This record gives sequence, C-alpha cells and structure tokens, in this order.
Amino acid sequence: MFSALWRFIRGYVILEVRGASVERFLSQAGRRGVTLWDLARPGSATRFRASIPDFKKLTDPARKTGIKLRIAGRVGLPFVIRRYRKRKPLVIGAVLFAAALFAMSSFVWLVRVNGNRRVSAEDITACLAEYGLGVGKLKYGIDPRGAEAALLRRFPDISWVSVRMRGTRADVTLTETIPKAPDIDRSTPSDIVAGADCVIESIALSLGTPLVKPGDIVRKGDKLVDGAVVSGGDEAPLVTRYVRATADIRGRRYYKMSFFVPLSRNIKKYTGNTVSDYSIIAFGNEINLLAPKIGFQDFDTVIKRTQLNFGADYPLPVIVRQTISREYIVLPARYSDAEAEDVAEAAITAAILQTFGVSADIIEKRVEYSRDGEKLRAEAYLTVVEPVGAEEPRGTSGFLSYVTDIAGDELSQGKEGDSRLRPRELEGDSRGLRHESVITDISAGDAAAVFGRFDENAKLIESAFGVRLVSRDGGITVSGGEAGAEKASAVLRALSRFAAKGEAPDAQRTAYVIESVGGEGFEDIASVGDDVVCVSSSGKPVRPKTLGQKRYVRQIREKTVVFSVGPAGTGKTYLAMAAAITAFKRGEAARLILTRPAIEAGEKLGFLPGDLQQKVDPYLRPLFDILHEMMGAETFARNMEKGSIEVAPLAYMRGRTLDNAWIVLDEAQNTTPEQMKMFLTRLGHGSKAIITGDLTQVDLPGDKRSGLSEAIRILRDIEGIGVSELTNSDVARHPLVQKIVKAYEKEEGRRAFKAIRRGAVRANAKNSKRKEN
Repeated sequence: MFSALWRFIRGYVILEVRGASVERFLSQAGRRGVTLWDLARPGSATRFRASIPDFKKLTDPARKTGIKLRIAGRVGLPFVIRRYRKRKPLVIGAVLFAAALFAMSSFVWLVRVNGNRRVSAEDITACLAEYGLGVGKLKYGIDPRGAEAALLRRFPDISWVSVRMRGTRADVTLTETIPKAPDIDRSTPSDIVAGADCVIESIALSLGTPLVKPGDIVRKGDKLVDGAVVSGGDEAPLVTRYVRATADIRGRRYYKMSFFVPLSRNIKKYTGNTVSDYSIIAFGNEINLLAPKIGFQDFDTVIKRTQLNFGADYPLPVIVRQTISREYIVLPARYSDAEAEDVAEAAITAAILQTFGVSADIIEKRVEYSRDGEKLRAEAYLTVVEPVGAEEPRGTSGFLSYVTDIAGDELSQGKEGDSRLRPRELEGDSRGLRHESVITDISAGDAAAVFGRFDENAKLIESAFGVRLVSRDGGITVSGGEAGAEKASAVLRALSRFAAKGEAPDAQRTAYVIESVGGEGFEDIASVGDDVVCVSSSGKPVRPKTLGQKRYVRQIREKTVVFSVGPAGTGKTYLAMAAAITAFKRGEAARLILTRPAIEAGEKLGFLPGDLQQKVDPYLRPLFDILHEMMGAETFARNMEKGSIEVAPLAYMRGRTLDNAWIVLDEAQNTTPEQMKMFLTRLGHGSKAIITGDLTQVDLPGDKRSGLSEAIRILRDIEGIGVSELTNSDVARHPLVQKIVKAYEKEEGRRAFKAIRRGAVRANAKNSKRKEN
C-alpha cells in the first residue's frame, strides 16, 4: 500500500514496446538499474510500468535494440499538477473539498449499539449524548472509558460495556446481566392443583407431598401436590409443616384446531413498470430531488437507504433515500388441493408456535382434510405435553385430616412454618361403637401411604367394614363392630407391609387386600411381589400381583403341564410368557414355541391377504407384543431368524414332536377336544407346556365343545399336571376391568338361575300331568 502511494507521489508512466528484440531490450534495461513492474503481453505488444527517472534511461536501450517505445499512459501527482496548474478554481475547489472532508471526519456521524436485548438502543444513545458522545459531536476529547462508566452507572442491567471510536463511527458493545429470578414468597403455604384436565406425564418434586404419579388422570382443580409435609412418628409426635409446594408437573393434553383455506384467491402480478424518487437527508434535513408523479393505480413501495461513507469506518452525515414504486395488477387464481394443504399446514404450524411456544412438546400431530364447498377444511388433532400445575392457597383437605393428636381441637402454631395438628373428635356419638382397637406397629410414614391419596384407601376400608379410622399418638385407631374392626386391622397391617417395602398401595391393591382378607394365604399377601418372574428389555421387573398369580407361577415352575383358566386381565398369558422367556434366557429351554388357534372372535373376517405369516399375524399379534416388550425388538428378531422362537397357529402342530422346548398355548378355550389332544401329545423330552384360556369367552360354534374344559376335567388328577384357576380377584388391569368381569359373572349367574327355575317349572308341570293321568 505504501509503495503504491510513493509511486503515485513520484509519478510513473505506462509503456508499450514492440519489435523482435524485446527480451534483449529488457535485459539491457536491467543492466542499467531500471526498475520495471506489472509486465504483461496484451496482444503483440509488451506493456510495463516505470518511474519518470527510469523512463529517461530507456531511450538508449530502445535505440540500440531497434524496438519501438510508446507511452500508453501517465499516472501520478506530477502529471496531475501539470494538468491542472492552469485551472486554479478547480484546484481550489478540490483543496476545499479535501479540507471539508477532513473537518467532517473530526465528528461522530454514527453510533452503533451491539449486544443489547433488554436495554433499548435509544436509551443507550440518549445516555451517551448526555455524556457528550453522539451524532454530530466532535470526536476529539471524547473519553471512551468515561462513556463506559456512565452507561454502567445508568443501567444496572449492563454487566460489561466497551466504547470504541472507529473513524467517524462509535461502536458500543455490551453484555447484559442474567435476568434476576422473581422473588418467591416462600412464607405463604400453598398447594399445586391441576390447571386443566390431563394425564400426568411427569412430576419433578422440589417441596411438598406428591398426590399423583405419571399415568394418573386428573381433572381441573384436582390437588397434585400437597403443601403439608408430615414428619415424626414412632415415639415422636407427628408434626406437620406447611410449605409453598414447588414442582414441575407436565401433563398430556389433547387439542383440536380447525382451519379453512379458500380455494379461490387473488394474486399480485408485477408489470415491470417502476417509478423511482430520490431524496437526500443531510444533517437531519431532507431534500427531495425529483418528486416524480406516480401514474399507477395499484403499486407497492420499496425504500432503500444508503449512507455515504469513505470506507466502513468513515460514515458521513448524508443519506440517499430511494423510493421505488412497483406497479402490479390483481388476477384471480385457484389453489390446487396440494397447494391448499400446504397453506393449511403452514397456518397450523404458525398457530402451534403462537399457542404453545417452546414450553410444550408436540408428541403427536394428525391432520385430516376435507372439502367444504369452495373451502378446504383442515382439522389438526394434537397430543401435547405441557406444564399443568397451578398454585393455590393452602387448604386442609387430604390424608392429613387423619393425622391427629389428643390435646384439643385447634391448630397449635409453633415456630414459623411449623404447626402441629390438634385432635378432632369423631363426628357423631362414639359411645354407640361396639369395638375399638389401636394399631401401634405402623410408622407415621407408612400410615400416610396406607391412607392413600386423598384418604382413598382409608375410605375404601371404612366403607367395606363399617369402621372409622383415626391416626393418633403414632398409632391408628379402628372403631366399629368387632368383626369389621378385626378385618380392617388385618388389612391395615397388610398394606403397611407393602408400604414398608416401598410399594405404596393404591386403590386397586387396597381393594384386592380387602377382598382377600380371611382367605387362604392372606398372611403372605404382602410377599406376592417379592418373586421376580422376568425383567423386560426396558428393565421393568415382572412380578405376580395377587395370591392367585403367585400360586400360578409356582405351578409353572413345579409342573410339566399347567392349565390356567380365568377371566380377562388375570395375567394368564403374560406370566406364562414371562416364565418361558426367563427359562429360554437361562438355557433351560432350547426353543420357545407359542401358538394359538386361529379363531375369529365372533365375526367372520373372510380370506386375509398375503403369505402365510401375514395371514396368521392378526391372530398371533398379542404374543408378538409380549415378546417385543420382554426381549426387545432386535433380540426377538434375531431369535426368530435362527428358529429359536416360533410363533405359529395350532393347526401347524400336528405330526411334530417338541423336545427341549417351552410351549405356550394361548386362547385354549377355542380348541376342540381333538385339537387339545393333538397338542398335548406333541410334548417331547425336556419340554414344558402352559395352556391358558378363559372359559367365559369361547368363540367356537354352538355345537362344538371346548377342548380346554374337557382336558381339565380328564387330566386334573394326573401327577405332573397342574391347574391354576384365577378369579376376578386376580384381575391386574384397570380396576374397571374387574368390575366388568364381576358384572358379567353376575349376569351369567342370573341367566343360569332363570334357566334352572324354568326347568323346575317344566318338571313340576310334567309331574302334575302324570298324577292327573
């Protein structure tokens, strides 16, 4: 850069040489110390540059070599002075212009702010202008460090700032402080309730007592986290501390959005005709140069602003604004179905972002399109996981109403944030209660778990046995009839054993314990979940959940052939598959063979498409689902390819001998006696068979007998064969399933009674006729 400036000051010429001895000429020039640069051959001539003194040295080499030397151009300050020495006004104007530029470069013409988010750029520039740094201010004498200190004093949200002068531009770069978290009033107790109907997806608890778990269905206003924390127990009195409940609770909700996209529309088409208007803004004053007339009816306006500068660091206080008017015409158009769907999809995406922002997760989106006249209707069905907790002032509902003391009936306030619940007398006259027992071997923590969410377990026990439950003095008092009180005490102790193992009993387990009290094996009811049958691919342990299921698992391990009958949801197939997969993993069986009869459930499906595997897949899908869950998709697929796992219809078992295998026959109630005999006689050395079915759901034609019921009747007393009869008490699915099974059993019993009664009436009528005859 400096060499080019020096050459310009000294001046140089651009020369062209032609002839046959150009190389000789250049060699002689070099021997004379002549410096040449930018040599090029544009055509037949050779072009280069040389200083004025060196140009004078080239005449002798040119004459001796016989080449033609021509000056193609003159560049540099000496030539400029020579050219303009007789044009004094022009020279004076240039000097004045240069002086004006130098004077203008002594001021600040642009203040640029970077890094600000919360603090506005206008406030920052106003503060700098008060300090003396602003547009139009003389830059000499400005102290950037003082400007930085002024900004830090004025704006607490700025943690670091830098002010740098670059030519006529001042660059302000800053970093803002991390926003201060809002002050939280932790002295006022509160609960967290559901802000909307949802399914709980996750709960991250910081403070409080959780009342829900993932998978629970809650309604708007239901309490999710209780602001009361209970401590104490054993010999120490129970102490309740009221806090501001804190938790991040996310729930799954479902939304429907509807959009209409008109198929007919208007579009703009630009004609290409434009009109430009220029104006200059200098020192804040605007001068319109042209102001042309716009003869368009419909047009768009585009404004371009250009600030004049000498390089990036020397902006000038002059802005050229160009206003461009573009003519367009409006034409009718029509969306195709695909285009309309794209428009609807864009509208749905925008609505999702506007409605949910970034705090929610869209885990499923389904869009359905339909025509509604000249509109396309788009309905979006969304599954969203979003925060659902809402704070609510502290109430006194929940299981804490059962945590009492004996000192009085008012809350006794201790130190701030702590309180001790004083006793509440039972409603009504307690003298009429015939029996009262106190359970003292249940800890305070276990008592809270035993009573359940919102005291749901306690209410079930009270309703079932006609008793009242009160927790006081580190014990639970059971008041009521003697028989009911004894059974309720047994249920409470059983539930406390579940709680002591970390298995907080829910309403379903409480109902099961209530129904099982006094029955065979009730003393061991708390140990039903101790036996792990299998561990799924996700790490979830598979355990029996009822005494019936525990006996069923024991029979599978001890017997060679096990029949399991019971209503839907009792875990017949699930536990059989879990035991078989565990045996396969341990090497106790070389193969797993899973089979079902291919019988439709009450409806004819006709001929199914595809090859053999595709035809039988619908019948065997429940078995595939369990295998995927227990083994994982990759392990299952690998063993299927090797033939170690076989899933096939029962019809393909004939003629085979199954050695060293675990065989599970599912839905066996739909086998005929002939099919059942064929299956049982396939058993080979080292094999085990588990046959499951529900005799209340037989899908065979009316004239066909179930092979399962006949096999149990014939084979029950043979050694090595076990029969596990599960009941509605062993239903481990949704509590509603148990009620459904009971209702159907009740209806079937009613029908059987009517049939017996009709038979008795007919028999009496026949006997009467015989006597008359």
